[in-house]
Amino acid sequence: QKVLAEAAKQLPPLATGSSYPALLESLIVEALKGVADPKASVKGVAGQGAMVQKCIPAATAKFKDWAAKEHGAGFVSKIEVTFDPIPLDAGIGGCEVRGFGGKISMNNTLQSRLMLAYETRLPQLRAALFK
Repeated sequence: QKVLAEAAKQLPPLATGSSYPALLESLIVEALKGVADPKASVKGVAGQGAMVQKCIPAATAKFKDWAAKEHGAGFVSKIEVTFDPIPLDAGIGGCEVRGFGGKISMNNTLQSRLMLAYETRLPQLRAALFK
């Protein structure tokens, strides 16, 4: 828990740094690939709507490149990524992508990524801490 708390303290500077737009774009692309629906909407955390909107065109272009290889031109021609102006309730940074009429969503916030890393690395942490 202490390791998790220390890592969480390091998240806020990530969302305010100069490299954050590139990170946000990558998070959007990854979530678009995960949802894999040509009609997707992207939602950002509170206060980052403008940045999310700015990242969507570049992320959509990268998603289209990926989709052309994975799903073909028919899928790419249907791609329409929109911005959802309702912000995520809590968070420091990242996005949520919804597809299939809102039935499928992928939460790709910095906090969710931290929890994913924590849960997948927990066995290694235990081994290192309790030798």
